[in-house]
Amino acid sequence: MPQWARGLRYDLTELPPGMAQCPFHVHRGEEEVFVIREGEGELRFGDRRYPLRPHDVVACPTGGATLMVLMQKR
Repeated sequence: MPQWARGLRYDLTELPPGMAQCPFHVHRGEEEVFVIREGEGELRFGDRRYPLRPHDVVACPTGGATLMVLMQKR
């Protein structure tokens, strides 16, 4: 395993339409990266909202509250 990947953690999560990935939350010690494979949704980061579409990749730094919701699945 490469030296730089020792603390890397990942999950594969499939969301039904209208469901959130998890409650609105804050990570103090880890970043989050979302890769949208299919469907459309919305990412809430702090007080801002961003549309999500297939093939989007979003990186969220530590300290910001996040919530991802899948709105439609294609």
